Amino acid sequence: MAVDALRDAAGPRYAHSLPGRPAADWEPLGHHLRAVGDRAASFAAAFGWAEVMRVAGALHDVGKFSAEFADYIKCSSEGDVAPRGPDHSTAGARVAAASYPGPLGRMLAFIIAGHHAGLADAEGLDRRLAADHAIPGYDGWQAHTPALPGLASHAGAWIETASAPRMPLGCSSPQP
Repeated sequence: MAVDALRDAAGPRYAHSLPGRPAADWEPLGHHLRAVGDRAASFAAAFGWAEVMRVAGALHDVGKFSAEFADYIKCSSEGDVAPRGPDHSTAGARVAAASYPGPLGRMLAFIIAGHHAGLADAEGLDRRLAADHAIPGYDGWQAHTPALPGLASHAGAWIETASAPRMPLGCSSPQP
């Protein structure tokens, strides 16, 4: 498979590869984002946060739309595995913080930024959200994800359940 095809913003993007298998067998990124959002929502429904966690799931791998991640996943599928792929969680955290200003967006940013590494402290999150913290570009992600809903009904209720939403996203998808 040509790397140029993976770099095309209108072309296929993948969440995970399968070593030795053709790209046609890989998990499309748009499908992955919807599936993780739906699964996280099903866990969070018990405490009234289904839609918030659906957003977290939809944004958690937005950074995988980068050309750098496309290169990484292609090389990984061919057995040329780098120790770590490019940062893909900061992108979704930035989208969440920008899309939902205030405490709710910040909470979503913590959840998304920590979906592999664990929850950061405030200073660590601020560093990752800062414009001078370089991450790969992720243009075109909106074409592959559901439109983000308004979450105004949750904006003031985040304090009581601030630690609860981390669990649904953390167990919603097997790690590669």
